[in-house]
Amino acid sequence: MYFSDDSTILIANNNQVNNVPEVRQPLAFQFGELGAGNLFSVPYFDISRITTSGIPPTLNPYDFGIQTTDGVPITGPSSYEDLLRDNPNTFSIKRSQTFTNKFVNNYPQYEDRINNLLELSLSADIDLVSYTYGQIFGFYFSGTRNRFLTLTANFNISYSYGVYKVNVCDPYTVMEPRLVDSPYGHSSIYSAMSYRINEEELNRHK
Repeated sequence: MYFSDDSTILIANNNQVNNVPEVRQPLAFQFGELGAGNLFSVPYFDISRITTSGIPPTLNPYDFGIQTTDGVPITGPSSYEDLLRDNPNTFSIKRSQTFTNKFVNNYPQYEDRINNLLELSLSADIDLVSYTYGQIFGFYFSGTRNRFLTLTANFNISYSYGVYKVNVCDPYTVMEPRLVDSPYGHSSIYSAMSYRINEEELNRHK
């Protein structure tokens, strides 16, 4: 997510667009079990990575600048589901359908670069690495030769480091939804994919 000064969400993950997980196998180390009686503990350490690209701009149905004779704003599509239903084929997001103007107001240093674009939309990419150290504590009931009814609790601390990039696109284009095989192998995902024309990185956070 990317917020403006008034906490308006400008960019956010969406279930309808680019909802295809990217598998990043974590690197995990589980150390030997430590125990005393029926109590035990297992320390572990893992490194995992999260990568998401093409996060779409949040839609603003009230920013069309069109009003009825009574001065009531005419609203547009309030969700990507509405847009995909009304536009079954490829379509581009219009600047008036987003909160881009709030971004320009909050970051005037980008105004000249942004206002030269015809159908500006914002998008974002995330590349995050997380380091976790934890310990599993447990208690088990046992018979003569077997354990049964194990109770455990997990405690961990983690540190995350990554990059969050805000991009400007001219335009942000959404293609018709299609079935995509899940990388987890047990289902298919129905998702619209996007591509970005004249993309340029505006801001980067670490």
